[in-house]
Amino acid sequence: MPAIRIYLDKSLESTVPRLIEEAFPKMREAGCRLFGVAPAICKITIVPGYFDVDIPQANVEVNFLDKPERTKDIIRTLCAELHDILGPYLGFKPAVAAAIRDPETFVLVK
Repeated sequence: MPAIRIYLDKSLESTVPRLIEEAFPKMREAGCRLFGVAPAICKITIVPGYFDVDIPQANVEVNFLDKPERTKDIIRTLCAELHDILGPYLGFKPAVAAAIRDPETFVLVK
């Protein structure tokens, strides 16, 4: 982890190719650098949808396992960098939220 999900309104579907080709590498670099993980660990997904009128057309959610070295400042920095990276591709800066998962209770079945 981190797992980065971009919730994107279908009206912005035309931005997807550039997001994947240009923004994903920048986002992955930021996640790997700030969290000290290998590129294969940093997962990025676009989740298309139809959003209610009072919800921004793009929102980003970062999920990751809690570790002592992932301080609030580092988490804020990652959110801010993702916010800034995505702005030029979307035409606005999306909301970015971070959700910390407890490694003691987190379960993943593959």
